[in-house]
Amino acid sequence: YVRNMSITNQEGHGFSQATGAHTMKVEGLLSYDNSQAGIGYPIEVSGRHSNEVCQSYLANGLAGVGMQDATATDAWIHHNEIIGASYGAGVWLYCHNYPDYWQSMPSWVTFGGKDFLIEDNLIYGMVSSIPAVLASYEVKNSTIRRNYIYDNQIGIRINGSNVNNITINNNVLYNNITDISITAGSDIKMYNNTGTGAVSITPVTSTYINNIYGSISGAGSTGDNVSNNKAISSLNTVTYFVDFNNDNFRLKSTATDLIDQGTLLEPFSPDID
Repeated sequence: YVRNMSITNQEGHGFSQATGAHTMKVEGLLSYDNSQAGIGYPIEVSGRHSNEVCQSYLANGLAGVGMQDATATDAWIHHNEIIGASYGAGVWLYCHNYPDYWQSMPSWVTFGGKDFLIEDNLIYGMVSSIPAVLASYEVKNSTIRRNYIYDNQIGIRINGSNVNNITINNNVLYNNITDISITAGSDIKMYNNTGTGAVSITPVTSTYINNIYGSISGAGSTGDNVSNNKAISSLNTVTYFVDFNNDNFRLKSTATDLIDQGTLLEPFSPDID
């Protein structure tokens, strides 16, 4: 249990978990201006399981939280403020089977991080085209939900051909050029997200239902799995949102065609608000 620490100006990760360490909780960490990630989980064959990062401030590193372990599972990253990543992503799920590195590993090793839950974070101000949340290579069976993602070029990016079964729901995305970019992967599901920027969906197996968006494009943006979405330009923002001009996207009582019309996803606990 790592709690209430301040780490800054380090040559490397602010905090890095040791090989074989499982069920570790990092809470209340101030990690900023380090040369690599605020919190880094480097590549190890042992995997890291059931780890939690919460209530932490992670700023101005290569990444906020970098999960590179190819066998990591059950990471819970929640209620953090993540700012200004300059290389990987605010939350970087980069669980990759490196063939040269892993070729001598035993057959019981299962590659591909899975069962990540990324929820209730503030993620903003990424440098240049660095995404706020990136899932790539071998990530599977994970959820990105109820995050506030803003002031980035790219909000959420999924770009691994082996990425599978990712649910993106109930996020608020604004002042991003691209809110969501799905360039590769399968069984990517998006529900109940409120956004003002572009959405680009390439895989035709994707699901996009009950979202608000700025614009939408790509081969996966039409079809049987795309329905009941609304362009922000089609809404009278004065009557739909409490204070749209100041980024308050709570619905007013007059938004009758949106209230209680989202996709019900269980379990659903109170959100970051």
